[in-house]
Amino acid sequence: MRHHTVPALAGFFVLATWSITTQAANPPDPGNPSLYSPQIYVDNTASTACVSTAPGACGSAAKPFTSLPAALAVLKPGAELIIAGNGKPYRGTVDGKLPASGTLARSVMALGALSEGPNQRHTLVRKWAGTGNPTIRGSLVVDTNWSRMLTKGYVYKRTWSAVSSAWPTDPVSGQPHVLEPQQVFHGTTSLQQVGGKVFRTYSFPSPVGSDYAAIEQELGGKTLWPGRITPVTTTPWTALAVNQFYHDAPNKTLYVKLAAPMDKGLMEVSVYQHVLMGAEYPRNIDNVTVRDLVVERNSATSFTRGAAVQLMGRNIRLENLIVREADATCVSLVGMDNAVTQSTLERCGQSGLAGHGARITVSNNIVRYNNTRGFETDWEAGGIKFIGGKELQAAQASLSLPNPLPAIEGMDQGTFSRNRVYNNQGHGIWLDTHNDDNVVDGNVVAYNLIGLFLEINARNLVQNNQVFGNRGQGMQVKESDSRILNNWVIGNSGFGIVTPHDSRTILPTDTTFAPYRNTFSGNRLAWNNTGTGAQELAMSLVVDPAQPVVNSLTVSGNQYCARFTQNALKKLVPGDTVLATSKPAYTLAEWNTQLAQFGTGPDRSEVANYAFPTTLSADMAARSESLVLTAFTGNVLSSSQQAACQFSM
Repeated sequence: MRHHTVPALAGFFVLATWSITTQAANPPDPGNPSLYSPQIYVDNTASTACVSTAPGACGSAAKPFTSLPAALAVLKPGAELIIAGNGKPYRGTVDGKLPASGTLARSVMALGALSEGPNQRHTLVRKWAGTGNPTIRGSLVVDTNWSRMLTKGYVYKRTWSAVSSAWPTDPVSGQPHVLEPQQVFHGTTSLQQVGGKVFRTYSFPSPVGSDYAAIEQELGGKTLWPGRITPVTTTPWTALAVNQFYHDAPNKTLYVKLAAPMDKGLMEVSVYQHVLMGAEYPRNIDNVTVRDLVVERNSATSFTRGAAVQLMGRNIRLENLIVREADATCVSLVGMDNAVTQSTLERCGQSGLAGHGARITVSNNIVRYNNTRGFETDWEAGGIKFIGGKELQAAQASLSLPNPLPAIEGMDQGTFSRNRVYNNQGHGIWLDTHNDDNVVDGNVVAYNLIGLFLEINARNLVQNNQVFGNRGQGMQVKESDSRILNNWVIGNSGFGIVTPHDSRTILPTDTTFAPYRNTFSGNRLAWNNTGTGAQELAMSLVVDPAQPVVNSLTVSGNQYCARFTQNALKKLVPGDTVLATSKPAYTLAEWNTQLAQFGTGPDRSEVANYAFPTTLSADMAARSESLVLTAFTGNVLSSSQQAACQFSM
C-alpha cells in the first residue's frame, strides 16, 4: 500500500530537485582530518563558557564553544565540527532549559549553511577524540512553575505556552500557536501521552476532503494512529494513570502523573521538530558526514510527519549513530549517493528509517523496537520503509518546480545489506512503489509483522537473508522481474513466501508491477503458516493462482522442512515439477523437538499486541536478541538442525 499524500512534503519524504541519473561529485575522503578547515570545537562543560560568534573568539580546542547553535552559526562547507562527549546532553539553548518566552528554533542542529551544491568541500561532524559519543537532545528541561494537585496523588500541572518557529502563528486567530507536546520525560522514564493531535491537526475520522481522508479510505476506514489513548472523561487529568501526561490545549496547561514526588530537574519536554536537519526544501545539503553521535527525543508530529534526523541531498553519510526515542521516525534520508551505516535506530514512535532516492546504502545497522506510539502498520510504521508513487509526483507538480521529474522513485540502485531489523511493531523492511534495481542482501529480519515486504517494484535482487519469527508472512513479493535467492524463511506465522497478484499501476505507462517473471531459487523454508493447521501450506511458498503469473515464474532448487504429499506441493505452484521432488521431513511436534533453540524464542502471540517500552517482557527481549545475534553471526539453524530438516549445507 502506498498511503502517501501531499502533506508528506512538509516533513517526511521531502521532494528533491535532482534527477536520479545525475552523477554526484566526488567528495574528499571524509576520514582524513587534514582536509577540513577550520576545525570548530564544542564542549558544553568547558570553563570558558564561550558563545561569541565574532571571528576567532571561540571554537578552538583551547577555547571551545559551549553552545551548539553558536558553533553552527559559524560552520561553513569544508569545516570540521568536533563535539566533546562528556555525559552532559547538548540541547538547543545554552542552559538546556525551556526559556520563559520567545520562539524556539525548528532544530537543535541546523545544517542549512552547507547547501552550496555538489562541488563544495566535504564537511565532517564528529566527536572529539578521546571523549565519549556526545548526546544531542531535542528536549529541554522544564524545571519551573510546576504545582502539585494534592488530591490527585502525584499529579502536577504547569502553564504551557511554548511556541516554535516551525508553526509560530495560528492561521485562524493570528495569535501565537502553542506547541502540542508529544513527549514528556521524568528522567529516563518516557510518560505516555493521553489524547492530543499529531501532524498539526490530525483527528479520526478525518473530515471529508481533508488531506488524510483518502488514506483512511484506502486503509478501509482505519485511523492512522490506533495507539492513541482517548481521554475517558471531559477532565482527563483526573483519570491519568501513573507515568502519563495530558495537554489541555484550550487552557494551555500540561498535566503529568508520576509514581513518586517530582524531581523538577528531571522533567523534560521535547520541543524541537528535528534534532539534526539539513536545509529547508527545496535546497539540499551536499558532501556531509555525521559520525559518532547519540541523537534522541524530538517533536516532529507536533507539525507534520518527520524524523529526528532529517536530511536531503547528495553524498550524505551517517556513520555509527544511535538515534532513539524520536516521536515519529528515527532517520529520514532522501537524495543520491547517501549512506547510513553502523548505526542503531531504536525505540522511535513510528519507524526506524524512511526515505527515497538513488544509490543509497543502508548497511550494518540495527533497526529495532520502533513504532512505540502505535501508528497503523498498514500505513507507515515499523522498521524501514522506502516509498515512491504518483502522489509524490502530483505533489511535485503542484509546487511548480523548475525541473519536475517524470516520476518519483522510492529507491533505485540502492543496497540494503547486513542489517538487523527486528522486534518492530510493523513490517521489517518495506520497499513500497517504484523501488527498482536494488540489492537486499544478508539481512536478519525477525519478529516484525511482515518480514520483507516488496510492493509494486521491479528488478530487485533479494538474497541470503534470514527471515524468521515474524508475526505475518516471512516475505511478500508483489513485484516483477526480481530474483529471490538463497534466503532462509523459518517459523513465520504467515506464509513463508507469498507472491499475490497486484494489478495496480502508478503511472499510465507502467506495465511491470504485477508479480510476473520472478525467480525463486535456493530458498530454505520451514514451518511457516503454523497457525492455520494446514500442513500442506506449512512450508510454504505460495503464489497467486492466476495462471499468467504462475506460468511466468521460475521456481527451482528450494528446500523445505515439512511432511506433505507431492500433490499438495503441486497445488502450491501449479505446473511446477521441481517442488514435487522435495523430501518429506518432520511433523510440527518433531520439528519443535529438533529446534529447541528456536522453539524457546519469543512467543509470537505475545509479540502481536506489544506496545513498547512497557509490555515487552525482559525475558522475551533477551531471547529474541540472542537468536537475532546467532543468525547474524552464523545461521538461525545449527548444522545439526539443518541436517534434521534435510537441508543441504
